[in-house]
Amino acid sequence: MTSSAERGLALLAALVALVPPPAAAQDAALAARVRRLVAAAWQLDPAAVRVELPAEAPPVADTAGLRLAGTGGDGWFALVIGRGARAGALRIRAAHVEQLPVAARALPSGLALADADIRWEERPRYGPPRAAHEQVRAGWTTRRPFPEGAALVAPGVAPAAAVAAGAPVAVEWTSGAVRVSLAGTALGAAGLGQPVRVQLIGRPGLRQGIVVAPGLVRLPS
Repeated sequence: MTSSAERGLALLAALVALVPPPAAAQDAALAARVRRLVAAAWQLDPAAVRVELPAEAPPVADTAGLRLAGTGGDGWFALVIGRGARAGALRIRAAHVEQLPVAARALPSGLALADADIRWEERPRYGPPRAAHEQVRAGWTTRRPFPEGAALVAPGVAPAAAVAAGAPVAVEWTSGAVRVSLAGTALGAAGLGQPVRVQLIGRPGLRQGIVVAPGLVRLPS
């Protein structure tokens, strides 16, 4: 190849580097970066996350700093771009694919769910993954009728109560090898794995713990 041809190719390559990528490519690159941020916040695989950017989103350089602000409730975040006084922000929404329990048939109120009553479907959820105590399973009870295909979610369904409102409960607190056992009264009904507030006998104030067995509440360490 002649030196003039080489100089021509080098000039062409330099010109190509100066041309910004198409808007669609910029949006895809930004969406991929935001997916990774949301996945880290929600402790999910980025492949399970979907993000929605505003149509009027300005171009964002690949080297620009990005961070999320907000709780992600209903999927909404503020995407902060840049740092310091020159930082800007976009309002974005994120969802992830969850395995949602739905009624496998028409279900009456007051039914203790069996595995055959629950069908699992993939559906988008705007917001973080459900907490462990919100995940419906066999043994939960319907609080209202459900048509076939309806989502089985609280408060329409609830776990069988392992602690009754007003009932005495054993309360334990552990830290390493230290374990303290106390007596208390549950201020509400709750199932296994669910939070409940308790009044400790002979102690002021209320505490919140997790029901770990029938009649047993564990306080956070």
